[in-house]
Amino acid sequence: MVYYGYKISGEEVDLISVLHVDRIRRYAPSLLLFLLYMAACMGCFVLHEKRSVEEHTLLSLRNNVEHQCDYFNSVIDTQFSSLDSLARFIARQDHLVDSDNILMADAIVSSGEFSRILIIAPSGTGHSNDGATTLVAHRQYFLTSMSGRRAVSDPLSSSVDSQTKVVLSVPIIGEDGEVMGVVGGAYNIGQLSDFLFSGLYNGSGYPLLVTSSGALVSTTSTTLPTHYHDFFEYCASMELMGGASPDEVRADFAAGKSGYFFAHNGDEIQYMVYQSAGLDNGWMMCYTVSSSEASADYSFIFRDVLYLGIAFLVGVLLLLFSMIHISLRDRRRLLHQAQADSLTGLLNRTSTSACIDTWLAVPDRQGALLMLDLDNFKEVNDVWGHQAGDSILVLTAELLRAHFRQSDVIGRIGGDEFMVLMKDVSSRSVVELHMRRLCEEFRLLTDPTYPQISVSCSVGAAMIPDQGRSFEELYPHADSALYCAKHHGKDGWSIFSGESSC
Repeated sequence: MVYYGYKISGEEVDLISVLHVDRIRRYAPSLLLFLLYMAACMGCFVLHEKRSVEEHTLLSLRNNVEHQCDYFNSVIDTQFSSLDSLARFIARQDHLVDSDNILMADAIVSSGEFSRILIIAPSGTGHSNDGATTLVAHRQYFLTSMSGRRAVSDPLSSSVDSQTKVVLSVPIIGEDGEVMGVVGGAYNIGQLSDFLFSGLYNGSGYPLLVTSSGALVSTTSTTLPTHYHDFFEYCASMELMGGASPDEVRADFAAGKSGYFFAHNGDEIQYMVYQSAGLDNGWMMCYTVSSSEASADYSFIFRDVLYLGIAFLVGVLLLLFSMIHISLRDRRRLLHQAQADSLTGLLNRTSTSACIDTWLAVPDRQGALLMLDLDNFKEVNDVWGHQAGDSILVLTAELLRAHFRQSDVIGRIGGDEFMVLMKDVSSRSVVELHMRRLCEEFRLLTDPTYPQISVSCSVGAAMIPDQGRSFEELYPHADSALYCAKHHGKDGWSIFSGESSC
């Protein structure tokens, strides 16, 4: 192979591969420790973000419930105002129940706010806009309003469904300040609470209107009312993970305090937020939703953290492999410098013999070992100086690289002597052709700096395996062939034939 313009043998490649594996093994513990450290940091960051998301989710959830409770109270107050207007109108009439009062009540019902309105006498007899008469003297809302205060009744039906109705009642106060009676309106409070929360979290959660004792007034859940006796039993059925404990929830309900908890509910985590509904009867407004839906707005954080972690890991690996690559490149350069001739960049004598021996160690190799030197090179140094001689040697190395294959071994073994191992060549005629062309190329070699200098070479060769199977056997035979080429007038070539002399 070639590295930075230099030829690197298969043996050097093997050594570099060993260095590569060794370097990776040396870096592996540090890399593993670094990755574990980064994983720990990433884990801590994710846990911190998880807690932060939980806090923000709960805060957002509590704010939503608080805002909806405020709106709930404003709507209820508006309904009370409608009843107050009717009560003032009735207070100005001569009779508590007459056709004008009934018509006014019927007009309010027609507006769609109430399903039924009662005008109740102090005796507790109620006259509705639809002509029915009802005795409500025992009802708590009637007694409360007769004392001069607004009131909200208990649910009219014991079953908890989306049609849960209550009676909103206000006193009818005469000019003398005495309570003349009560106006009550049947109002679908369950539908109101459902409507208020329908837009939250894409409707995935559900609201609960609960009394301070835990009784369910209204909820959109179809399973909770049938599975649990009251709200506290529902809380006790779940594995609480944070927030208020069951006893604290019960105490908060009794005191009308807001709070929250989150718990395992089957396979998911459920968030529950509760707050006073703002009514005088102590009802609590609750809202529950799964953590996945509640924190959906923050899901991008964990996705981005995952992408960031992957990108960081890829960056670390790229940096590591880049460092290893740079280190190995420097090692290759140092290795080549240790094996190469400093002037020409070819292999030096020791590396040349080592590479040839390693290649010959494999049985049944075929090829040729060539010895080459420049004719009359001493005269070049003597006449033109060593700088000119060095320039000719560099040009010689370039010519040899261009002439032979990258897989062949080319080395400078001393002075103006060079050695070439032609690999996988079995034909003597091919070797002769190469040597003849090589001599022709040297005759054409010209140094632009010293155009007056003419160059020629002599080449000797020994065939593998005919003249030897090791460097020690082949070297003297190739050297003998080189001597024969010089003996016959130089600027020529010769292949060792086994004879003792030329």
